[in-house]
Amino acid sequence: PARTRDGDELSRPFRRAAAGLCLASGMTLALAATAWAEAPFVTPQHDVDVLYAVPMPDGTSGGQRMRWSSSGLAQRVDLDGSATFMLTDYRTHVLQVVDTLHRTYSRMPAPGGALTPPGEPAPGEFHAESDDTVAGEPCRWWRSGDNEGHEARFCYTPDGVLLAARRGEMVVSRAVRLSRAAQAADVFAVPSGYRGVAPHDAPAP
Repeated sequence: PARTRDGDELSRPFRRAAAGLCLASGMTLALAATAWAEAPFVTPQHDVDVLYAVPMPDGTSGGQRMRWSSSGLAQRVDLDGSATFMLTDYRTHVLQVVDTLHRTYSRMPAPGGALTPPGEPAPGEFHAESDDTVAGEPCRWWRSGDNEGHEARFCYTPDGVLLAARRGEMVVSRAVRLSRAAQAADVFAVPSGYRGVAPHDAPAP
C-alpha cells in the first residue's frame, strides 16, 4: 500500500486486524535497477490489485487484498474473514467503512496527512538496502521508520507498489499475487442501497 507524507500506510485502518502492513510486468532486476530513485516511490503509479499474506497473532496467516485506482487516487482494502471493507478517497481525504453484513457504511476523515503523489519520491529519510523479487516482481528494500517510530523495512517496486514489509525480523506483510489490470470505478464506491450510520456505530475491522 502507499504511504501518506507523514508515514502512515494507506491501509492503516486494517493494521490492528492485520497484526500490526505491486504488479506483474515481466521486468527483470537488471532492467529495474536503472529506474530506482534516491528515495522510493510509495504510491502506485498504475491501477493495481494486490493480495498480501499477513501474519496473525495466533501464528496463522491471513489475506489482505488492496486495490488502487491511480486516476481516482482511491483505495479499497478487504481483509479475509471480515464482513467490512475500507474505501479511502485521497482526493477528498475521506475514509468509508462498509459493512456488507448489515448493508451500512460510515464516513470519517482519512487518517494521516497529504498523500505522496504517484511518481514523486517519498519525503523523509529512507536508506536503500538490497534488491529482491517478491511475487515475481523486482523490488528494493528501503530502511525507514514505521507509523510507531520503530525501524522498519519496505520493499517497493520502481513504480511505487509495496511488495513486502518487515519490522525487525518480523514479516508484517508480503505480496503473493499481483495484477496491474484496470480497476472499475464501482470497486471504490459504496454499493447501492446501503444506509449511512454514525462512525461510532460502525463495526471494528
